[in-house]
Amino acid sequence: MDMTAVTTLISTVGFPIACCCVMFYQNSQLQKTLSELTVTLEKMNERIGNIEDKVNETSGN
Repeated sequence: MDMTAVTTLISTVGFPIACCCVMFYQNSQLQKTLSELTVTLEKMNERIGNIEDKVNETSGN
């Protein structure tokens, strides 16, 4: 969202409603980012587990 859109939103619907809309948008973007981060961390965890398994196989443990 650019500043012109925010200014228009505030002047049109009022400050409290505009703040709620902006916070809702921000929260939805944060949720999306956290979901992507969770997927990435799960993939990394799986790769580290695979590496540990290979190291244990080669060391004879």
